[in-house]
Amino acid sequence: MNWYIRFSVAAATVAVAILATGYGLAASPLLAAGAVLGVLVLAVTLAWPTVVVAVMLALGPINLAFLTGGAKELLPGLGGLDMSGIRLVGVSAGLSMVVLTRKDLLQALASPPARWYVLFLAWAGATLAFSPAPLEGLRLLLKLAYPLLLFMVVAAPERRPDEVRRLGDWTLWGATLLLLINPIFVVNGSYAMESNEWLRVSLPGSHHNPFSFYLLVILLICLARFRSRAQLRYLLLGGAAVVWIALTLTRITFLASFVGIAVVALYTGLADRNWRALTAAAAFGFLLGSLALEGVLVRTFGYLPGPGQLLGLIVDPVALYQAVNWQGRETIWGILLMAFRVSPVVGSGLGASGAALQTAMREGVAHNEYLRLAVDTGVVGCLLYSLAVWGWIRASLRTVRRGARGAEEFAMPALAVIGAWAVIAATDNAFDYYGPFTQYAGFLAAACVVLGRETEEETSAPISAQVGSLAGSGAVR
Repeated sequence: MNWYIRFSVAAATVAVAILATGYGLAASPLLAAGAVLGVLVLAVTLAWPTVVVAVMLALGPINLAFLTGGAKELLPGLGGLDMSGIRLVGVSAGLSMVVLTRKDLLQALASPPARWYVLFLAWAGATLAFSPAPLEGLRLLLKLAYPLLLFMVVAAPERRPDEVRRLGDWTLWGATLLLLINPIFVVNGSYAMESNEWLRVSLPGSHHNPFSFYLLVILLICLARFRSRAQLRYLLLGGAAVVWIALTLTRITFLASFVGIAVVALYTGLADRNWRALTAAAAFGFLLGSLALEGVLVRTFGYLPGPGQLLGLIVDPVALYQAVNWQGRETIWGILLMAFRVSPVVGSGLGASGAALQTAMREGVAHNEYLRLAVDTGVVGCLLYSLAVWGWIRASLRTVRRGARGAEEFAMPALAVIGAWAVIAATDNAFDYYGPFTQYAGFLAAACVVLGRETEEETSAPISAQVGSLAGSGAVR
């Protein structure tokens, strides 16, 4: 009898789902298709979370909006939605359920690399109660939470180093495929002309900036792989990433690339002076400078300054700020500073920065994550987020100090990506680019936790064995 009841319930559920899908496809085909795909994403995430993480790392900057008719074509009255947004909701909901239904992962939320991030998210979520734009704030909350959710799944207690290395392989194979096929899209119009002179490439449906951020992550991972494995293929892939970064002609990525390369050089110099890695980093920096420096300077100042002029601007910060073409960002930042003064300690609620910009100038993009976070969550939120990122930095450094095997493959790019992130956040919205950028910071930090844990287990095992042997021989009473 029980099997009959279960069968009836299942059959009724399937019938209702089919009828609802059929009605939805007739009434709003794209919305119904997005809903079905979202449910599938949620189901697959619940069943195989690690597989979904691998796919997300491989997809990187690929925009899925074309599956639902274009960017934010669905539900325009609610601010717009597309398949990329549906994917974020489905994957985040699935990973959240995985974390909340496992006792070991719940306990891991209180571990040093995660606890401050959890407190930050709790605070950010609480500010939605007084936010002037709670729906927009909820969107941002999902983007802020996603890197931590990915971190928790990758750093799960059962995860082994060979698994995180395979996830790294997925990342690089995805990048290889993307860089092989993107020239086809560029030839067919996936580019823009800057001042009728400079070519700027991108991905279909994507912007130059997030594409360049993603390429920077790939470059840094390739440098780490080459440092540890000395295989030519990583030099080739890293060189291809540098060329594409230059072709995006993104000013902040140009600066962030040199910061990331400087972190690599500092790490290598302090660790073991690996001249192979230092030479590769210098070569990549020289290649990027030779390809993009002129275009970046012209975009920044409107003309090509000479060495003396450039040095004079560098030593005079006020003159440098006045000479840079901020493309209207200085006006946006002024509005955000005024909004911050309204509630500097606790903030005005997640989403308040976008609401302030919409009211003042119909512009919803902050172009500065420091100000965005300060307006939305106040000094309290900024402090909690700083501690959250510091937790990931400490996890990476701790893995290095323990001498974990292969630690440089993840610790070095983790630190370099966070350094680049600090620069990018000054003029762009890195939080919004969870697929092209921030998820990789979470992945690399989680990989460091896994490697550090294995080293700790290997160290404690011989000690336990020795104590057991002494106890068995009567040496320990």
